[in-house]
Amino acid sequence: MAYDFLKTASFHVGVGLLNTALNGFASDLTEEDEKKSVGIGLHHFNPINTWEEGFETIVDVDSGENYCIDSEGVVRKKCAAAFIASMFFEPVGLSLNLLNKTCKVLTFASLWVPSAKEYDFTKRVSEWAKDLFVIVATPIIFLGMLLSSLYGVVASPYDGRKLFGSFERLAYSGGYQFIARYDEIHPHRYLLAPCFQPQPVCHLGGGNINEQDVW
Repeated sequence: MAYDFLKTASFHVGVGLLNTALNGFASDLTEEDEKKSVGIGLHHFNPINTWEEGFETIVDVDSGENYCIDSEGVVRKKCAAAFIASMFFEPVGLSLNLLNKTCKVLTFASLWVPSAKEYDFTKRVSEWAKDLFVIVATPIIFLGMLLSSLYGVVASPYDGRKLFGSFERLAYSGGYQFIARYDEIHPHRYLLAPCFQPQPVCHLGGGNINEQDVW
């Protein structure tokens, strides 16, 4: 079982790094994708939240967002794994992300790249500004990933999980995962911890997202 997990997770991380390097534009996302995708707000970085058990989910009471129903003990283990993996893989992922976003910012690509959607200058400027912000904030994002995963291990598993997922989403959100890791092509928003995201669609190790305490 451990071998199967490592094999599947390694494959997905490798594909995730390629997706990070090839990450597209938010203007490519359909309205349906945008409705399903969770954005980033200040409440996603609250260190203390109220949690309730829902139907096959753990619910963040303040936002109403659903997270995996994993037990606190398993979430602590996943946060520990995220901390260790982050020291090796996040520097690579964030470096590819920096290269991707720097190219977009310097060429102002967000403003002129064609899209099937109606052109919206305000949204495209906002996308350009978000890429610039992520470039500047990358060292803080990396530190936030490490501290939030540690927080999940030693203090509050669900809060640490939420924080780590928020930092990954802040860093990597953009266009689509062009190289699909799973059954469908989803908007790109993570590298190591898809199951730390609200409204999660998959586990890194390929486990059933609707089952408790799987990887």
